[in-house]
Amino acid sequence: MIGRMTAAAIPTGLHAEIRERISREEMPAYIYTYPPKAAYGRFTDGSQAAASWRGLEGPLNLYVHIPFCNMKCSFCSLFATTGGTSARQESYLRALRRELDLVVAGGLDPAAVEVRSIYLGGGTPTSLSNDQLAGLLALLRERLRIAADAEIALEGAPNSLDEARCTELRGLGFTRLSVGVQSFDDGELARMGRHHSGEEARRIVAAGLAAGLPNVNLDLIYGFEDQDLDGWRRNLETALALAPPTITIYPLTIRRRTGYGRRFQLHPERFANAAQRYAWYDLAAALLAAGGYAQHTLVTFARPGGGCGHEAGEFSGVPTLGLGAGARSYAPGLHYTNDDYRQPRSPQATLNAYVEEILEQGRLPVRSAAVLDGEEQARRGFILPLLFEGVDRTAYQDRFGIEIEELFGRVLAPLRLEGCIEERRGRVCLTRRGRRFSSLVADVLASPGVAAQRSAYA
Repeated sequence: MIGRMTAAAIPTGLHAEIRERISREEMPAYIYTYPPKAAYGRFTDGSQAAASWRGLEGPLNLYVHIPFCNMKCSFCSLFATTGGTSARQESYLRALRRELDLVVAGGLDPAAVEVRSIYLGGGTPTSLSNDQLAGLLALLRERLRIAADAEIALEGAPNSLDEARCTELRGLGFTRLSVGVQSFDDGELARMGRHHSGEEARRIVAAGLAAGLPNVNLDLIYGFEDQDLDGWRRNLETALALAPPTITIYPLTIRRRTGYGRRFQLHPERFANAAQRYAWYDLAAALLAAGGYAQHTLVTFARPGGGCGHEAGEFSGVPTLGLGAGARSYAPGLHYTNDDYRQPRSPQATLNAYVEEILEQGRLPVRSAAVLDGEEQARRGFILPLLFEGVDRTAYQDRFGIEIEELFGRVLAPLRLEGCIEERRGRVCLTRRGRRFSSLVADVLASPGVAAQRSAYA
């Protein structure tokens, strides 16, 4: 089916462009959603944002943003702020509760949806106390219908955890702990600005497993300043020796407003180029496969019983309700956030405005959004599943009322010729080569409107 377009009909200019981008081993920023941040524009209608959930039925993901950290790492471009005092945390938790109330009052019917995943991201969610985490989970269980087998996950830095804490988190009901290790090398950790050692990271991963947490997720980064291939191999071998159910590997994305972004401007030669990052990815993919880890996405590798349920839901098209100052919500026709992507403010200013607007003004705070018309929803419904398990042709046509080729035929044909996609029993899937270049594949499948805005975000 993918090959129905004849060689003469394939756009030669597009094919040449894709071939050239692959040949020079271009590595766009890791694509984990669609449309990306670049497609978001100024949007401040909180009532319309809440109403975007009206009529939704079925599975729902829930993402709760906890912005507090005790450090700001050199690579971090996420919404995080240091100095989370108890009073600030409590006012923020009150705002989270009120935000959920506003979404429900504005459109979401809790009886019509079932939460399949709860993910506390950050920041560092383990900067909250156990009582605060317990209260937050109790609120969500009270206000929403949570599936009995829902994944309940949170992120944590090694220096915010210990053996007793891991056991307590298991007792609170968490089923996955994502440990932001990033590296096991003390020198690399110091250059990142991390406040833990490699030995602490090893001990916490082992403690999470010993505590009986069903899934421990270990995160690593490759491509940062002064890293070399042998050091990356040692990080992978250490991770494999710990044998967590899930290992995630992220290519470094350099943003201007980060410590690494500023250092890259001065010394770009100290950072891995795209060809080197691909070599490190290849090494990781080979070692992890030999260690019994199956690849789920570009970044996620898992043994039986592992994986990231929240990620799997998002790639499969489950809508995500985001709560918190830096969270993004993915309603079917509107993606929105309180963060201002066009005129960024400091995390602290954004956090203060979020709390004030909710608690004092009683409004759902929204600053940026992307409106998804029918075509963009159909594009999202193809691009994200393709990056995960592939797209079933019949299911796609039943859902969107069009065949895949109507939107993507002119792009899929050259991708097939370049060995990036194939068809397996009625499913359009990435090949191993396509998985390697998956962010590039997603990039060329974007709509012209999204592609035109791509360079606006940095």
